[in-house]
Amino acid sequence: MIYPQFPLEQQVELLEKELNAARATIIGLMPEAVRLLLTDYYLCETRAQHCDWETAVVEKVIELAVPPGPEEGRRARCPLCGSDGNSLVSAEGFTLPEGLSMHLRGKSNATPCPVLAQVFAQAREFLRPKLEGADRAEREENQKKLDQRRAVEPLYQTTFGEPPLLIDEDRQYVLHHKALRNEEQLAWAEQRLRELGFQLSANDRVKQYLLETEDVAVLADPRRTGEISFNVYGKPVPKEGCGECLFSFSIRDHWKYDIIGKFQTRLAKAAA
Repeated sequence: MIYPQFPLEQQVELLEKELNAARATIIGLMPEAVRLLLTDYYLCETRAQHCDWETAVVEKVIELAVPPGPEEGRRARCPLCGSDGNSLVSAEGFTLPEGLSMHLRGKSNATPCPVLAQVFAQAREFLRPKLEGADRAEREENQKKLDQRRAVEPLYQTTFGEPPLLIDEDRQYVLHHKALRNEEQLAWAEQRLRELGFQLSANDRVKQYLLETEDVAVLADPRRTGEISFNVYGKPVPKEGCGECLFSFSIRDHWKYDIIGKFQTRLAKAAA
């Protein structure tokens, strides 16, 4: 409904009330087995809990699905909206559990469930302030832990003009779970870098792997298993600022033949 007789802000407020009332009506019409779960989102304190709640709702709704006909267990209509997916192959509903799960989550090309779409939208709107606050607190805590680690652990200078990184840190200071080298594997990678002509240096816990030619300077990053990465910069590299990264490439750990030739080919491409 539109309320042209009211100011815009009041119109928005009235529309929001209508939407919330409609959503409450939708939830009230749901099967009792899932009704309470649909309103439990207010208990979520973090994004992980919110994600778990959505998953629990989808799984519970799938449990309520009762496939018709002799092929029980294969297909079912949506217990919430009654949709059968408008399949041209079968009129018996969504495949279980994958097809119905995509319908409930609104994923891929499945027809989204209008009921659960409204419930999930209401949950996101309600939780947004709380989760944004939790995100800020988590970022601050992660930053604090990173700063504490940087004060005592080895660091790696992988780019010019940017702070050195922990062994499990990327350029945006976000920890990830890629496989990292242990001491033995790192020693192997450092030996390969020596064979390629790199100078290895360590200054106040900061390690640097540098190769300089007349035209370029190359910084290596051997922290992760599987490959050694290289960032190539044009010279002269400014003492302040990041310089101009011309090219990035990598050399795979499992390569055994003509490693120097493969490296020089890629380096020449960067210099060109």
